[in-house]
Amino acid sequence: IESTRSAATAIQEFLRSSNKAFDVSLYISTFADSPEHLAQNMDEIRRVFKNKGAQMDRGQMLQLDLWQSTLSVGVDKMATIHRVMSPIVGTMWPFFTASCGTPDGVPFGFALASREPVLLNPFFRGQGKDANNMFVVGTTGAGKSFAVSMLILRLLPLGTRFVLIDKTVDKMGAYRFITELLGPELCAYVDLGPSSGFILNPFDLGPEDKQGEPSADKVSSLLALLDLMLAPEGKEELSVEEKSLLDGLIKVAYMDASFRGVTPTMTDLARVTAQAAADEVDPLQRDRLQMFARGLSLFTRTGAFGGLVDGQTNIDTEKLFIVFDTREVNEARLERIAVFILADFIRRKAADSKARGVRFAAIIDEAATLMRFKAGARLLDDLSRRARHYGMMLVSITQQLKDFFRQAEQADSVVKNSHMKILLRQDPSDLKMLKETLRLTDAETVAIEQFSRDEEKRKDSQCLLIVGAVHGTIRLVPSPMDYW
Repeated sequence: IESTRSAATAIQEFLRSSNKAFDVSLYISTFADSPEHLAQNMDEIRRVFKNKGAQMDRGQMLQLDLWQSTLSVGVDKMATIHRVMSPIVGTMWPFFTASCGTPDGVPFGFALASREPVLLNPFFRGQGKDANNMFVVGTTGAGKSFAVSMLILRLLPLGTRFVLIDKTVDKMGAYRFITELLGPELCAYVDLGPSSGFILNPFDLGPEDKQGEPSADKVSSLLALLDLMLAPEGKEELSVEEKSLLDGLIKVAYMDASFRGVTPTMTDLARVTAQAAADEVDPLQRDRLQMFARGLSLFTRTGAFGGLVDGQTNIDTEKLFIVFDTREVNEARLERIAVFILADFIRRKAADSKARGVRFAAIIDEAATLMRFKAGARLLDDLSRRARHYGMMLVSITQQLKDFFRQAEQADSVVKNSHMKILLRQDPSDLKMLKETLRLTDAETVAIEQFSRDEEKRKDSQCLLIVGAVHGTIRLVPSPMDYW
């Protein structure tokens, strides 16, 4: 009787509306790298469908017909047909949608509780979304590079350009494989170091600067760099008077280089400074200029650190994916200088990408390196604030949470400006700070504590994904196409 009533109701609805009836066959195909993993996949699929009230039939001795029916050629060999109304057909793919993630985007993972697919589009435009930035935090081996690599490989085919700063622990870094896989036509892997031969000229101008004339922002950035190079031991910044002096010398170096039709280098600034010292009549001012000239000489070709910062840029900055590996930069002060120059390069690249209408993402793998000194913290904060203006995505990755929050004001700003957050397994000592900073619930904190350690790397990882005000725990599973 109940079945008859349901059929009568469906007929009446069909006659009254514009709905149509469709004959539908639904087949599920899964693959894995071993029979054991295949069985696990099937158990998971059965569990998900059972939870949704669906019944699955086992195709015993019908493998050939079933396989042919799953091919995308429009042939239904099995002809296991169900007649359903059009509203139901419209909800069949994706079969279920997770509440976390974004409405559209690339496949990123599966909700842990329901196994529903989670999509992620860092560039989606939604209500209350201020920026495309992402904050990734997790302990060693939790899967930070794993998650970011998946995102890179899935966004690259959609036209997003990437610049990534990393400090690897071995020659086969987490991102080197991607660059080798995609090839030198699309990617560049740059091993930065004093003797590497690669140079990124800090005096290069961006689209926001006039031809041969630096903007106020560019001069300010160079002064912050000179703070790192010339500030006395125990101080992070030069005095206002010293900066005023260097401000004039920077402008003279640009003017002199403009007459020669080139971009100035550190050698040019050192030469201009030495010349100013020779011409100065005030003994106190002359001593100060001579001190600057001696300090700058360390960063010229004849100095110990010149191989990193002195000369014209000789890196192809037009590649789709550029990785800067600072593993060979071992001296603490030089590491700060290198990361600062790279972060400033990201700012120029973002402005250039905006002018060309290209999607751009910058990834800083160990952002705590910048947060350890004031100039770096201010630069990272500035990048996170300007990301919306540039239309870029800034991804800040860290495993050293306490170091990241060393400059608390800037760190809070970077996290606040990150609309998306990926929280992987944490060091227990960092959980309290993370809970307070991101206002996590007790249940979310417990979930993070229980994330399994990925003993078998390159298989899967678990995380708490936050997109705006929406939180969800997900499992990151790479497909064979990710080459992880």
